Amino acid sequence: MNKRFLLGAGTLLVTLMFATFTASAVAYKLPPCYGGTPIRYGGWVYGQVTYQSARFIIQGAVWAQITISNDTYTAITTTKQEGWYRVYVPPGDYTLTVKYAQYTQSYQLHINVDQIKYLLNIYIQRPEMGFKDWLAS
Repeated sequence: MNKRFLLGAGTLLVTLMFATFTASAVAYKLPPCYGGTPIRYGGWVYGQVTYQSARFIIQGAVWAQITISNDTYTAITTTKQEGWYRVYVPPGDYTLTVKYAQYTQSYQLHINVDQIKYLLNIYIQRPEMGFKDWLAS
């Protein structure tokens, strides 16, 4: 075989491989379970869930269960590192319920059509602890 032919064929093969792999790496891939309809309304409900420990230290409530629901929609998540959570919900009126250990608290939310974020930091009330205000003393 001719050396020029091999060089040309090799160059063509490398070019085709480069074009194939580059196109697939650059192309936009849809996330899993994507229905095809973009969400252009509603917003993120996010914040931190905290509680007071036995030594009067405020710390994040890790693995607290957050449930946001109304008549037609329900979203459930758990808090992550240091008690942070984030849930995307469509517009409407919701009840947010936090469950941590044996404590349960509920809050009412209203999400507007054009609302991007809704910050809700939650402090778990523990009746048996009593609150000690260190700044006042």
